[in-house]
Amino acid sequence: MLLLMMVGALLGMNTVLALGFILLWRAQQRLKVENGTLRQELEQAHQRIGELNVQVADLEARPAPQAPSSPEPVVAEHEIKNRLETAQNQPKQMPDRYKAAVNMAGTGMDSEQIAEMLGLSSHETQQLAALAQISQPMGRDASGQGWDH
Repeated sequence: MLLLMMVGALLGMNTVLALGFILLWRAQQRLKVENGTLRQELEQAHQRIGELNVQVADLEARPAPQAPSSPEPVVAEHEIKNRLETAQNQPKQMPDRYKAAVNMAGTGMDSEQIAEMLGLSSHETQQLAALAQISQPMGRDASGQGWDH
Protein backbone atom coordinates (compact mmCIF):
# COMPACT_ATOMS: atom_id res chain seq x y z
CA MET A 1 0.00 0.00 0.00
CA LEU A 2 2.82 2.29 0.85
CA LEU A 3 4.37 1.44 -2.45
CA LEU A 4 1.20 2.43 -4.30
CA MET A 5 1.12 5.74 -2.51
CA MET A 6 4.71 6.43 -3.42
CA VAL A 7 4.06 5.54 -7.08
CA GLY A 8 1.00 7.82 -7.07
CA ALA A 9 2.99 10.65 -5.56
CA LEU A 10 5.72 10.26 -8.16
CA LEU A 11 3.17 10.26 -10.97
CA GLY A 12 1.57 13.40 -9.53
CA MET A 13 4.92 15.13 -9.33
CA ASN A 14 5.70 14.15 -12.90
CA THR A 15 2.38 15.63 -14.05
CA VAL A 16 3.08 18.86 -12.21
CA LEU A 17 6.57 19.01 -13.72
CA ALA A 18 5.20 18.32 -17.21
CA LEU A 19 2.63 21.13 -16.87
CA GLY A 20 5.34 23.47 -15.64
CA PHE A 21 7.51 22.66 -18.66
CA ILE A 22 4.57 23.28 -21.02
CA LEU A 23 3.92 26.68 -19.42
CA LEU A 24 7.60 27.59 -19.69
CA TRP A 25 7.68 26.52 -23.34
CA ARG A 26 4.64 28.71 -24.16
CA ALA A 27 6.19 31.71 -22.39
CA GLN A 28 9.39 31.13 -24.35
CA GLN A 29 7.43 31.13 -27.64
CA ARG A 30 5.70 34.43 -26.73
CA LEU A 31 9.03 35.98 -25.84
CA LYS A 32 10.48 34.88 -29.19
CA VAL A 33 7.60 36.60 -31.03
CA GLU A 34 8.01 39.75 -28.93
CA ASN A 35 11.74 39.70 -29.55
CA GLY A 36 11.14 39.51 -33.32
CA THR A 37 8.73 42.46 -33.18
CA LEU A 38 11.15 44.54 -31.13
CA ARG A 39 13.98 43.74 -33.55
CA GLN A 40 11.81 44.98 -36.46
CA GLU A 41 10.94 48.20 -34.60
CA LEU A 42 14.61 48.74 -33.78
CA GLU A 43 15.58 48.28 -37.43
CA GLN A 44 12.90 50.80 -38.49
CA ALA A 45 14.19 53.27 -35.89
CA HIS A 46 17.75 52.85 -37.21
CA GLN A 47 16.52 53.50 -40.75
CA ARG A 48 14.65 56.64 -39.65
CA ILE A 49 17.77 57.89 -37.83
CA GLY A 50 19.75 57.34 -41.03
CA GLU A 51 17.19 59.34 -43.03
CA LEU A 52 17.29 62.17 -40.49
CA ASN A 53 21.09 62.22 -40.58
CA VAL A 54 20.94 62.62 -44.36
CA GLN A 55 18.46 65.50 -44.00
CA VAL A 56 20.67 67.20 -41.40
CA ALA A 57 23.69 66.86 -43.67
CA ASP A 58 21.71 68.37 -46.56
CA LEU A 59 20.64 71.30 -44.40
CA GLU A 60 24.17 71.89 -43.17
CA ALA A 61 25.47 71.84 -46.75
CA ARG A 62 23.10 74.60 -47.88
CA PRO A 63 24.43 78.14 -47.82
CA ALA A 64 23.07 80.42 -45.11
CA PRO A 65 20.30 82.77 -46.30
CA GLN A 66 21.54 86.24 -47.12
CA ALA A 67 20.01 89.38 -45.66
CA PRO A 68 18.39 91.71 -48.20
CA SER A 69 20.96 93.98 -49.82
CA SER A 70 18.98 97.18 -49.31
CA PRO A 71 17.35 97.74 -45.94
CA GLU A 72 13.68 98.63 -45.93
CA PRO A 73 12.97 102.28 -45.21
CA VAL A 74 12.36 103.04 -41.58
CA VAL A 75 9.82 105.70 -40.71
CA ALA A 76 11.30 108.15 -38.27
CA GLU A 77 9.66 108.41 -34.88
CA HIS A 78 9.03 112.14 -35.27
CA GLU A 79 7.24 111.50 -38.59
CA ILE A 80 4.92 109.00 -36.93
CA LYS A 81 4.16 111.50 -34.14
CA ASN A 82 3.42 114.20 -36.72
CA ARG A 83 1.03 111.92 -38.59
CA LEU A 84 -0.81 111.01 -35.38
CA GLU A 85 -1.10 114.65 -34.30
CA THR A 86 -2.39 115.66 -37.74
CA ALA A 87 -5.01 112.92 -37.63
CA GLN A 88 -6.09 113.92 -34.12
CA ASN A 89 -6.39 117.61 -35.03
CA GLN A 90 -8.61 117.03 -38.05
CA PRO A 91 -12.32 117.46 -37.40
CA LYS A 92 -14.11 114.19 -37.12
CA GLN A 93 -17.07 114.09 -39.46
CA MET A 94 -19.72 111.50 -38.85
CA PRO A 95 -21.57 110.27 -41.99
CA ASP A 96 -25.13 111.55 -42.30
CA ARG A 97 -26.65 108.09 -41.81
CA TYR A 98 -24.74 107.71 -38.56
CA LYS A 99 -25.84 111.16 -37.35
CA ALA A 100 -29.44 110.25 -38.15
CA ALA A 101 -29.06 106.94 -36.30
CA VAL A 102 -27.68 108.70 -33.22
CA ASN A 103 -30.50 111.27 -33.27
CA MET A 104 -33.16 108.56 -33.70
CA ALA A 105 -31.67 106.60 -30.79
CA GLY A 106 -31.83 109.79 -28.74
CA THR A 107 -35.58 110.03 -29.41
CA GLY A 108 -36.14 106.56 -27.99
CA MET A 109 -36.35 104.48 -31.16
CA ASP A 110 -34.96 100.99 -30.77
CA SER A 111 -32.02 99.75 -32.82
CA GLU A 112 -34.10 97.46 -35.07
CA GLN A 113 -36.36 100.33 -36.16
CA ILE A 114 -33.38 102.58 -36.82
CA ALA A 115 -31.54 99.84 -38.71
CA GLU A 116 -34.56 99.16 -40.91
CA MET A 117 -35.10 102.84 -41.74
CA LEU A 118 -31.45 103.62 -42.50
CA GLY A 119 -30.30 100.32 -44.02
CA LEU A 120 -27.86 99.59 -41.20
CA SER A 121 -27.53 96.48 -39.06
CA SER A 122 -29.16 96.43 -35.65
CA HIS A 123 -25.77 95.75 -34.07
CA GLU A 124 -24.28 98.75 -35.90
CA THR A 125 -27.00 101.08 -34.62
CA GLN A 126 -26.52 99.82 -31.05
CA GLN A 127 -22.81 100.54 -31.29
CA LEU A 128 -23.40 104.00 -32.79
CA ALA A 129 -25.74 104.98 -29.99
CA ALA A 130 -23.34 103.68 -27.34
CA LEU A 131 -20.34 105.44 -28.89
CA ALA A 132 -22.24 108.68 -29.31
CA GLN A 133 -23.36 108.59 -25.70
CA ILE A 134 -19.80 108.03 -24.53
CA SER A 135 -18.26 110.69 -26.77
CA GLN A 136 -20.79 113.49 -26.23
CA PRO A 137 -20.35 115.71 -23.19
CA MET A 138 -22.88 115.15 -20.43
CA GLY A 139 -25.06 112.67 -22.31
CA ARG A 140 -25.86 114.83 -25.34
CA ASP A 141 -26.65 113.31 -28.72
CA ALA A 142 -25.35 114.52 -32.10
CA SER A 143 -28.05 117.23 -32.28
CA GLY A 144 -26.87 118.69 -28.96
CA GLN A 145 -29.97 117.54 -27.10
CA GLY A 146 -29.97 115.32 -24.07
CA TRP A 147 -30.56 111.59 -24.36
CA ASP A 148 -33.67 111.78 -22.23
CA HIS A 149 -35.65 114.08 -24.59
